[in-house]
Amino acid sequence: MDEMVADYIQNHNWNCNKLLRFLDPMVVNQIQGISIPVSNQEDECIWGPSTSGNYTIKTATWLQLPEIDNHSSLELLKNLWKLNVPPKVQLFGLLLFRGYLQVFRKLFVDQACDRGLFVNILTLCWQIWKARNDAIFRGVISCPRSIIAAAAAFQNLVAQVACPLGGGTPQIANHNIAWSPPPAGAVKINFDGSKKGSSTAGSFVIRNQDGKPLYAAAKGFGNTTVPVAEATALRNSLECALRLNHTNAQVEVQHIFREPNFVADSIAHLGHTSIDGLFWTDTIPRNASNALLFDVVNLGCRRGFRI
Repeated sequence: MDEMVADYIQNHNWNCNKLLRFLDPMVVNQIQGISIPVSNQEDECIWGPSTSGNYTIKTATWLQLPEIDNHSSLELLKNLWKLNVPPKVQLFGLLLFRGYLQVFRKLFVDQACDRGLFVNILTLCWQIWKARNDAIFRGVISCPRSIIAAAAAFQNLVAQVACPLGGGTPQIANHNIAWSPPPAGAVKINFDGSKKGSSTAGSFVIRNQDGKPLYAAAKGFGNTTVPVAEATALRNSLECALRLNHTNAQVEVQHIFREPNFVADSIAHLGHTSIDGLFWTDTIPRNASNALLFDVVNLGCRRGFRI
């Protein structure tokens, strides 16, 4: 039926006789309760379950899971959407609750919830699932230690954005995101991973309180996963810091908010060209100079900004 809403309006009133040809009288009665705009407007799609009229993954998911409304874990599940993690991780957690992982249900549905344990298990299960997919669909095998390292890094991020399971919003969500220097006498480490086709690489940069680079490196790691590349880059950066006698080092983990990590991100791409590694002392490669200047000026930027 190739018709529009306007075809069922006559003289700024609903054409009930025409509506009754296709719809039940009860439905037509409900339509009559919808006010018609005085001025002409373009037809548009409205998603009814959302108060804004826009489609959201959250409302679509709840429509598919009506039985959860009376579930004892209702509040805990609602709080899952308040975590500052990608929607795919939230949906993954929801699937766990539905019974695909009975141990998960027993720990967090049938008894009082340990929130810290909840976040730890959720992030670990997510990394295990990613490693499983890499093994099946890409032929990339991850060792258990690298999976745990990636999960720990992700958990670090959840704590860093200060978005607890019990509610609240990220402290930096509505503010400029910026690289922050370490305190006097300390150094800060930023690291990153990169993937191009079957090649992965990692990088790190060590800077002092003035934002001056002390050491930077990039290295190719062959055919592996980004979490493994990042975990290896982190390990290499800590070894480097110890070798340079920087015992007071801060590590900044930025797996979702990449804006404070522009320098390491720029350097990581160079690692694809060198399995032996590229190294810089008291400087950085030219392609990362704009990113370094941006950090030193420290103006910050909104989420999604790119250099």
